[in-house]
Amino acid sequence: MHFTKLGLPTLMSLIWVVGITSSAAQVTRFVSTTGTNDNSAAALSWASSTTNLQGAIDASAPGDQVWVAQGIYKPTALSGPASRTLSFSMKNGVVIYGGFVGNEHDLAQRSPVNLALGHFSSTTLSGDIGVPGSMADNSYHVIDNPVGLTSSAVLDGFVITAGNANGPANTMFRYGGGMYNNGISPGPCNPTVRHCLFTDNRAFYGGGIYNNAGAATLNGTGGSASPTLIDCVFQRNTATQSGGAIGVFSNNRNAISNSTLTRCTFRFNSAVEGGAIYSMADFYGVANPTMVNCIFEDNKASSGGAIMGWTGYKSTGIPRLTNCSFMRNTAAYGGVYNNYVSQGTGSPQFTNCSFQANTGILYNDGYLSVVNPLLVNCVAFKNGAAETFTNLYQATVQLQYSLVDNTVTGYTSVNSLTMVVSPFLNSTSTNLSPCSPAINTGLTSATGLIGVTTDLSGNPRINLEQVDMGAYEASSLSAARQARLYVNASATGTNSGLDWANAFTDLQSALYYPCVADTLEIWVAEGIYKPTTTSSRDISFFLRNNVTIYGGFRGNETALRERPPMDLSRPLNTTLSGDIGLPGITTDNSYHVISNPVGLTTTAVLDGFVVTGGNADDNLLNGTRSQGGGMYNSGQGGDCNPTIRSCVFIGNSASLGGAIYNGGGVNGVSSPTIINCLFLNNSATSYGGAIFNYGYKGVSSPVITNCAFASNTCLSGGAIYNYGEYGISSPLLVNCSFADNLGGIVVSTGYQGVSNTLMGNCLAFNRLVTNGSDFKNSFGSSITAQYSLFSSTMSGYSSGPGNLTTNTTPFVSTTDLRLAPSSLAINSGNPSVVIVRTGLYSLTNVPETDLANQNRIDGDRIDMGAYEYQTAANQTVYSVRNGPWNESLTWSCGCIPTGNQKVQIGHIVTIPAAYKVSILSVRYSLSGAIIFGVSGVLELKEGAPAH
Repeated sequence: MHFTKLGLPTLMSLIWVVGITSSAAQVTRFVSTTGTNDNSAAALSWASSTTNLQGAIDASAPGDQVWVAQGIYKPTALSGPASRTLSFSMKNGVVIYGGFVGNEHDLAQRSPVNLALGHFSSTTLSGDIGVPGSMADNSYHVIDNPVGLTSSAVLDGFVITAGNANGPANTMFRYGGGMYNNGISPGPCNPTVRHCLFTDNRAFYGGGIYNNAGAATLNGTGGSASPTLIDCVFQRNTATQSGGAIGVFSNNRNAISNSTLTRCTFRFNSAVEGGAIYSMADFYGVANPTMVNCIFEDNKASSGGAIMGWTGYKSTGIPRLTNCSFMRNTAAYGGVYNNYVSQGTGSPQFTNCSFQANTGILYNDGYLSVVNPLLVNCVAFKNGAAETFTNLYQATVQLQYSLVDNTVTGYTSVNSLTMVVSPFLNSTSTNLSPCSPAINTGLTSATGLIGVTTDLSGNPRINLEQVDMGAYEASSLSAARQARLYVNASATGTNSGLDWANAFTDLQSALYYPCVADTLEIWVAEGIYKPTTTSSRDISFFLRNNVTIYGGFRGNETALRERPPMDLSRPLNTTLSGDIGLPGITTDNSYHVISNPVGLTTTAVLDGFVVTGGNADDNLLNGTRSQGGGMYNSGQGGDCNPTIRSCVFIGNSASLGGAIYNGGGVNGVSSPTIINCLFLNNSATSYGGAIFNYGYKGVSSPVITNCAFASNTCLSGGAIYNYGEYGISSPLLVNCSFADNLGGIVVSTGYQGVSNTLMGNCLAFNRLVTNGSDFKNSFGSSITAQYSLFSSTMSGYSSGPGNLTTNTTPFVSTTDLRLAPSSLAINSGNPSVVIVRTGLYSLTNVPETDLANQNRIDGDRIDMGAYEYQTAANQTVYSVRNGPWNESLTWSCGCIPTGNQKVQIGHIVTIPAAYKVSILSVRYSLSGAIIFGVSGVLELKEGAPAH
């Protein structure tokens, strides 16, 4: 909040506004706690000041001022016992200023009052007239304003405290502990209150202020009680029933309470109804308060933690709030409770308001009435999920150009957004984060912004061409766009995601990060990450265009090259797990660990993860919950073509596509690029134990390169099932290995469509009894193999050039799909194959490295299968953890490097005492080092230094 000292020009303008001509002589009277003048009318200087504040007010004429020095002033009689019925009263045309030291001769010399910074006035009006500290005998009202006041009656710069309106029932002494504004017919009572703090006041109705716009008699004509409040703070005021800070009552025909509150703050107020404000209109009454740039924090009630509005028989209640912030207001029924009954009309209107951490925002009760709160340009996050909006009877919430978290229901929407990650700067502020999607996305022409030029902090309301959503305008667009985000389940910092020390502890926060540059990387350290902490099986991870998500980090790397190389036989486990329920029980797991939306291109990349525990077991074969336990790629009506690299899909299950489902439906395309991935122990109850490709009036033809499929199971298509139904499903499989998949290896079906699978440089050897042929075609489909090696018993494929068969396993063992030294697959692949750094991959263009991150071509010709057989001279062994050199678990291949092997060190490796190592060469990553025991020796045959 910002305040301006009132100098002579401002003062003269004020005098003109209240109707005092320039020829009238303005008189200032002075009040101090040390005054000695018994004649208040004659207190015309500090030296002749009086202690009698009310006397000075009464003696003043319109256009006069009363200056009150620092100190405490109480509304008691000059003589006789203190009476709880006595109060101060304001007067038309008289401006009462507090906060003076007692020696000023110009208004500009008064100490500034800045309530926003906690600079309260030094002048206090107190109702503590009896036993000090006891509320029981305090004044009923600190200030009691009479009928007939207009806005020319001004109170400026005071603390109003310790009023206690707990008087007898059906009397005014139960209303307005701090200030009672009597607008009973004919009224009005519309004073102006500026720069005042209302604190620790109590009442049955309206702890801080009560505005009474009722009628003197039943069915009479109501008056007006519409004060103007500017730069005021209400804190720790309480009401036994309604309106902890302010209570409003507008009853009977033409009764009006249209208060205007500007830059006011409400904190820690409480009541049964309306913790901060209670506004009631009944029997043709009108209560249309306007609040601009106001703050509501930590207020509490049973109904309406911040505000409750009750609009009764044929009455009107249309609160209008602009640039207001609501935080941590609590109630059993809504942060704002709107109760419209018996033909009450009008609905609250919120423009550019922000809500965070309230127990619900709107609780709308439209019994025999219609209540339709309208939120325009508003931002709400973490306000009770589905309890954010509650609608009873004829009630609904309308959002326009607003943003809420994705758990919110119960509203209609026009051009609004949903978010998972907070759009706010942090959990204790409603300022927008520098890259919030609320920036520059509001409705600039919103009716509630007419005449509003600043936001809640006093900055220009529109910073760029379009207004922001929420109470605060961001200083600039995309001020903190990040080229890289960090995720580490073990991080203990600020959870900002901007570096390893302050990494996000969950991957979803990074995926939903609202500020995405043209290219963005997400680095994820080892650990287990689940798509939700709830029991909702429908929540999944997802990929984003132009974002590469890298797993497998230790959590201290500064360059991508320092990431430990992926060895899929022993990956550094950055695991995406669908095991969100009871550990080890799959029936409550996520339907999809990853669910990718329509619109993804190959720029959406997942690299270096273990994907496990997805269970799409809904068993509705036409429903997404039955498809793709590990990953679901939706090409329904659009494209979904992500890139999947160096990932392990293990232990996922579904009805269709245990590990991955690619669905290109109704002219959509789902043809991901899958490179250097391992599919192990995935299962499907119907089709595609590992992968199901479905082209229904669309295309699903992924390119799968350097991938291994082992021990996947299904009734049909243990590894891969391709189904072209009125569409195309013709994948390309290059340098893939298949072992012990139950239910066949590849099955292709072209029902009224095309399914022609092409395999090159592939390798398959099945020891298991399968359901029919290992390769199966139907409805005119085909599987064509070139330069591939299969068991001699396999059939169902068309043989192109270069194919071989064998009766001997080409693999090292039943659990190791690398090539045995005597395998026919070595140097038997397509001689035209070349390696390329980036795709597009094809039968002749393959990646530079194989599934073990080794050189793809070792020798003059590529090998068949996912792994290239490495001669000792070309094999590089990587450290995968800290440990001794002579322990196999330290190394990527599970064997101790020696002889003509190359070694890359990315960990702390110890050469034990008296142990000699002889290798070809050694390279170090940033965090790699070798520690030598006594007499430990490292001999490098290429002559490179050891360290």
